Amino acid sequence: ALMYQPIPIGIESFDMDSRRSREGLINGFLEVGRDGKFKRVRRCPGFVEKIELGTGPIRAMESIGDSMYVVSGSKAYRVRETIGGSLISDEIGDLAGQTSPVRINSIGTDNPQVMFLSQGRAFLYKTIDASFTGPLPISPDRAVMSIGQRFYFNRPGSSEFFGSEILDGLTYDPLFFASAETNPDPIIYMVSSNTGIWLMGSKSCERWTLQSR
Repeated sequence: ALMYQPIPIGIESFDMDSRRSREGLINGFLEVGRDGKFKRVRRCPGFVEKIELGTGPIRAMESIGDSMYVVSGSKAYRVRETIGGSLISDEIGDLAGQTSPVRINSIGTDNPQVMFLSQGRAFLYKTIDASFTGPLPISPDRAVMSIGQRFYFNRPGSSEFFGSEILDGLTYDPLFFASAETNPDPIIYMVSSNTGIWLMGSKSCERWTLQSR
């Protein structure tokens, strides 16, 4: 005779008992007691594939505004959600490099500009006209961040960092730069916090407060 056994979810919760076959469980695993007999089903978080992008590997993901920006292999994509909840993607450009992590940052809110930093080369995507430009004629290293509606980069092998014009990731004043001064070791990374920039060197860390010029 075919027999069914209720499967309790949790320890003492029987309001979600299931008469489905245990082999058909999704996002759950069976737990047995010391006697080897079935005890309960434990919940287990799972993943659902929503969209496939490029050939991989995934080198960066960043949520900006109403979109997710993803770098898969050498390609950069913009991913958006439709009214029905499904995802659609647009390939926005080629970063021409596939061996290292990519840094992503943005300036602006209504029509943000998105910067991609890949293997010492910077690429800019403007959402207002879907233009993709790069590599830009600047010499950044491994860090890109934004504060005060400007992009900031560290200069390779030095204690210097420099920034773009306000709301313009394509324009850079050669005189708009500064250097870590307390302990001027080479900057290897930068992060922003409110109105300040943290300069992380090879041996030290220094904070700068930026003011509009």
